[in-house]
Amino acid sequence: MSSSQLENWMRVALRACEQGLAEGQSPFGAAIIDPDGQVVCAEYNRVDANNDPSAHAEVLAIRAACEALATTTLEDHWLVATGEPCVMCASVALTTAIRNVAFGADCRFIDSVGFKTWGITCDDVFSLAEVDLQLEGYILRQRCEALLREARPSRSI
Repeated sequence: MSSSQLENWMRVALRACEQGLAEGQSPFGAAIIDPDGQVVCAEYNRVDANNDPSAHAEVLAIRAACEALATTTLEDHWLVATGEPCVMCASVALTTAIRNVAFGADCRFIDSVGFKTWGITCDDVFSLAEVDLQLEGYILRQRCEALLREARPSRSI
């Protein structure tokens, strides 16, 4: 995948993230990209708005894409996220047959500003499942990290 294409996709996730921030949500956005490179959907975290600890941007994007495409698998799709998917989000991606993931800020940085990943990377989840993953990291890293730094969490999780 070309770096310019990944950056274009990350801009979609960043716009979703910024929309969520404007609505008082935590600074995470995600997009699902189809095999032809078209955006299927983009979402932002709604944990606080929905009182739902599973309402991470990645999970919501996967749910929306599955609903829009009337399927439970997203083979050959990309999950593009402003932050490296946590263990829950990586597990949902794994379950839906997503094998292509791009992220902006990594787990170490996410933890350093007060959000919790428990040091479990997206790659760790796929490796434990013995499933190959195409992982592209640090896409528009500075912008993704800046949003996380500016919006420290209001609680520990």
